[in-house]
Amino acid sequence: MWTVGVTYNSEGVDPIGRNRKADLKDLGIPVESVKTMHVYFVQGNISEADVKKSCQLLSDSIIQKCAYAKGSDSFALVKDKDAWIVQVKNKPGVTDAVGESTRKGLHVLGTKGAERVEAAFTYVIKGTLNEAQVKKACEKTLANSLIQEYKYVRV
Repeated sequence: MWTVGVTYNSEGVDPIGRNRKADLKDLGIPVESVKTMHVYFVQGNISEADVKKSCQLLSDSIIQKCAYAKGSDSFALVKDKDAWIVQVKNKPGVTDAVGESTRKGLHVLGTKGAERVEAAFTYVIKGTLNEAQVKKACEKTLANSLIQEYKYVRV
């Protein structure tokens, strides 16, 4: 399995991050910044060259950058320190339309080994938050508890 993460080059061009930052501030959570990463967990017999080629499909090289790592840990792709990292993905059994369309797109690119792709979001949150505030952020803004699960870590 490979984990592919797509981030924005700057906070100014990260619309989801800006919106989540405003949402969290509205909840009274003291955030300085929120960065987003679109994450794709690619399962199958795929070479690193194919994963690198997948970045062409998954990112806009003008405003985004793409990183990848072997394994299933999106936290490993985050280089920020002194931040909370939150990963949100669909619960098992919930249809993942983004993951499925990404898998089909990889096949069009010639990456035939992609058997399954799961999509997720990783948020990098900086500020003077405690764990209770991070949990509140997840439950009120970052995840839909009916269809999504989340996990977080402090780095």
